[in-house]
Amino acid sequence: MSTEIKVSGPDSGVYRSGKMYLTEVFRGRYVPAPPVTEFPNAEHLNELMIVGPITVRSACSHHFCPNMGRLWIGLMPNEHSNLTGLSKYSRLAE
Repeated sequence: MSTEIKVSGPDSGVYRSGKMYLTEVFRGRYVPAPPVTEFPNAEHLNELMIVGPITVRSACSHHFCPNMGRLWIGLMPNEHSNLTGLSKYSRLAE
């Protein structure tokens, strides 16, 4: 008596588990970073800018342990530096 286990196709549990790890647990690890556009500092801003809190969810790819937390990003431009849009920092953190 032989037993066959279907491990391919969208209906199998193995396929669904693998898809969950790639699209949810390790989301952001296997996709390229979004393009970053810089803008001239026309207003000559030189004040501290803070973006956050940004929720970060990740996992150790070796131990499969989840890492969750919140982060804040602070940046201090000078009047001669270029600027990046503040929403871009949260997309880069994902």
